[in-house]
Amino acid sequence: MECPAMENNTQNFLSFSDWAKRVSTEHPDILKQMMKSTDVLDRVIAKRIMLIAGEEMNA
Repeated sequence: MECPAMENNTQNFLSFSDWAKRVSTEHPDILKQMMKSTDVLDRVIAKRIMLIAGEEMNA
């Protein structure tokens, strides 16, 4: 017997590039804050998302 929560969820999975484009479109303010962070990991993650999404990085 399958768990109801496990039913056909694969159709909702996005590729990383699709997810990055969605995040950069829906949450540009968060990415800008991450680029200004003093935490190197925050900046690297934001840069990678923007790079994969095809956005120019001006920081």
